[in-house]
Amino acid sequence: MITPEKFFYRSYNAIFGKIGRIASEDVIMHLIKCIPILVYAVEASPVNRSLKKSFQFSLTRILMKIFKTRSSEIVMEYRNYFGFHTISTLIKKRKATFLYKLANSQNQLYELFSLVAQEEIDAFSYS
Repeated sequence: MITPEKFFYRSYNAIFGKIGRIASEDVIMHLIKCIPILVYAVEASPVNRSLKKSFQFSLTRILMKIFKTRSSEIVMEYRNYFGFHTISTLIKKRKATFLYKLANSQNQLYELFSLVAQEEIDAFSYS
């Protein structure tokens, strides 16, 4: 079974293989931000703690490769410097955006789910 992490690694390796040692870290980090494969459709599906940890691990390993370090503290500093959110924060933002759009949609099919979406939005507000 091909997991989102495998797709993410494939995409990253395709980019890094072409420009890896030539481009600056700024360029690589910008390109990595543009790869939404890791969190594709996460807003419409349930996400448990182990999946978040797995996604965070994948992102951390790639950042370790980019910055040539094995220290997660250094990676965290670089992540903050370049404005990378944690996977948990990214998932929360994407889910909230999706649920707001769903709750405010005028589509009749979506209206069936708007009550559930509103309950989820309220749950995000309190967490």
